[in-house]
Amino acid sequence: MKKRDYGRVPRYLQENKEKIENEYNIIKEMQNRNAEEEARMKRFLNEDETTALREGLNKKLEVLKREYANFTHKAVFDTLVVKNR
Repeated sequence: MKKRDYGRVPRYLQENKEKIENEYNIIKEMQNRNAEEEARMKRFLNEDETTALREGLNKKLEVLKREYANFTHKAVFDTLVVKNR
């Protein structure tokens, strides 16, 4: 064979490969930036915030327990609202 380009990768394939690599690098940089921003935003809660969260969650838990106990131990479902729940 006497072709000049025989055995070489075509130029359009090389260009596509470069484009894909560039896009991959851009995506990787964006992910790194997002990870850095998330790391900066993380912090530990102090004791006051922790106790406030615990108290709020305990109150919500008690309300849910009460609602669940009232609903599940009902023997007769006499109204449409109760039936639909």
